[in-house]
Amino acid sequence: MRVRLWSGLALLGILMAYGVPGAAASASPGPMVNVSTVGSGYLPGATVTIQGSVTLGGTPVAGADVALEADGASGHTYWVDEVTTDGSGDFTDTFVLPSAAAQESQIKIYAVYGTTRATTSFEVQTPPPAPSGGGGGGGGAGGASSTSSSTCTDQPQGEVIDSQVGSQGRTLTSTDGCIILTVPAGAFSQSTTITVTESAPGSLPSGDETAIAPLFAIDFGGAAAQMPIGAEIFYSAKSVGSEPLSRIGLFVQDGAAYRYIKDTASAQTNSDTSSISAAGSYVLTVNTQTFNDIEAGIWPQEEIDVLLGRDAIVGFPDGGFHPDGTVTRAQFVKMLTLALGLQLPGTPTSGGFTDVNPGAWYAPYVDAAVAAGFIKGVTAETFAPEAPITRAQLAVMVSRAMNGYTPASPLEVQFTDQAQIPAWALQGVMAVAQAGILHGLPHGAFDPAGLATRGDAAGIVGNLITVTNQ
Repeated sequence: MRVRLWSGLALLGILMAYGVPGAAASASPGPMVNVSTVGSGYLPGATVTIQGSVTLGGTPVAGADVALEADGASGHTYWVDEVTTDGSGDFTDTFVLPSAAAQESQIKIYAVYGTTRATTSFEVQTPPPAPSGGGGGGGGAGGASSTSSSTCTDQPQGEVIDSQVGSQGRTLTSTDGCIILTVPAGAFSQSTTITVTESAPGSLPSGDETAIAPLFAIDFGGAAAQMPIGAEIFYSAKSVGSEPLSRIGLFVQDGAAYRYIKDTASAQTNSDTSSISAAGSYVLTVNTQTFNDIEAGIWPQEEIDVLLGRDAIVGFPDGGFHPDGTVTRAQFVKMLTLALGLQLPGTPTSGGFTDVNPGAWYAPYVDAAVAAGFIKGVTAETFAPEAPITRAQLAVMVSRAMNGYTPASPLEVQFTDQAQIPAWALQGVMAVAQAGILHGLPHGAFDPAGLATRGDAAGIVGNLITVTNQ
């Protein structure tokens, strides 16, 4: 989860320096940026799709880092991100329009590349009125999120949505105001009945999780969604207590287990927004795990909070996290795959490695990491799951999990022992270091052969999530 600070810090200095753009594409000499949204209007909770390009003298610019920001007329910043153009000079990106944006009439999108910028805008649509008569009362369109937040309770109410959605899309609000689904146009090619039924969770993710909303069984009547559907779930701030918002996580039942779904919690609306791609049973939780050897405000406490929100780490029976303990290659792969919400195979295999037993506890995580391209083994045939992971090995796995992210302004990094970093690891080590995900040791060395600690692993995976917005 990435918790938005609603402050517009990323582009504020650039936009103040150049003023508010007045055209859909930059007119200054040099590179030209173009940006647009796929739709001209979006409902709060909908997934906004942005596309654009960077050219220089009519020639596409590949590998250009473009900063993006979505601002309302009220001054709120609703989204900030960075993308890199592909080989054709094009870029695309998406974000879920928060319910708080219902107060706006228009959202402006800024795209900045170097000193060149462009802007476009879209209208914030008002949900259509609920149809009169017929059906179960849960199919009405949603009103403002403040109404939903104030009427929502954590007590399950049974069926709360039962409505048909056509190809034009629709916003559906549950009868108790606990969940809003925003179905974009084109999500379903024909009329589809969507039902949502609330119940008490029969189980929860394996960590110290507390449900802060009912379990939502979302059904599309056997149809498959052609694009993500915006989901906003409301909860009581009292249920979260003093826990940081990063400890809130949305999970979907995946067989007998739960899988994390990328989400964003907002203290402003007491709601959690996400994009869901399939029918299933979803539960919103807060992790209340505490560790007696992790100090508040001391690294990697904040990063550990992020991983706890995704149920990616656990402690020991003595109440500690043991940040100075070593971590095996298998343990790190499990942490990484859970933190990123990778889907695990129904039937684990060996991942192509002779030393991975399909029945081992780590086999499904190795399978998922191999499928995602994160790991390749210590040799072509072996993975060495029980071996402690080195700092170089950890850095390389994390670099492969950066999902194509490159920083707009890479850090200048030079390790005192850089010549000792193996050739197979050098590019990965420098990529994560220049992105600010991984740092060297206090004396300036990297120590590639040194063993990574549990604190290192949690801190770096937490940084990966925050920096790359995964």
